[in-house]
Amino acid sequence: MRDICLRQVYAGDSVQSAEIRERLAQAPGSTSSRDSRQYLAIEDSVEVGFASVDIYASRRILVIYQLFVPPAHRKRGIGGLFLRHLERLAVKDGLELIRLKPKPLDASLSKEDLIRFYMSQGYRPSTDDHLEKPIRKPR
Repeated sequence: MRDICLRQVYAGDSVQSAEIRERLAQAPGSTSSRDSRQYLAIEDSVEVGFASVDIYASRRILVIYQLFVPPAHRKRGIGGLFLRHLERLAVKDGLELIRLKPKPLDASLSKEDLIRFYMSQGYRPSTDDHLEKPIRKPR
């Protein structure tokens, strides 16, 4: 079975993929109300994805702002694996909900494609164009 590993990255870190390096450069920094984090997805030493998330610990919410898999690595299950890793990190941090707003990051995907993908991963419509998924610690 295929798997990826996640590595937290910071502005200024060395990133091989130009597409991912561009996403990292646009990622927000932390503020007093949220903890912003960025992650690389790596498969067999190759960067295959990028995520930018905010953790609102007081509200027990993880918000995914960007989940990006470069076109060359799509349709291989990497996006779903990436989500599951982020969900496990959220559980480990004591969070209870993941929220996101599906937004295409390039012209090769439509918003409808993204909504179908996230819904296939267990995310459901919420308010104001967002999708969300409650998460719980395994028993």
